[in-house]
Amino acid sequence: MLKAFADLSTSLVADARVRSDLPLRAAPPGIGAVVPGHRIAGRALPARHYGSVDVFLEALSRAEQGD
Repeated sequence: MLKAFADLSTSLVADARVRSDLPLRAAPPGIGAVVPGHRIAGRALPARHYGSVDVFLEALSRAEQGD
């Protein structure tokens, strides 16, 4: 199974799960930075999902340093 998904991005797999009416699973809430004291996420900006990951790709392209 790992070979079958090796060339797919996380966003493609997530989009396929949503389109297939499968539950979307994300990282567990207790996930943390590998290096103590470092952030794993920056500021949050709202986004609307219309059935495609394009809005998220656009948000990533507009992200500033530290986001």
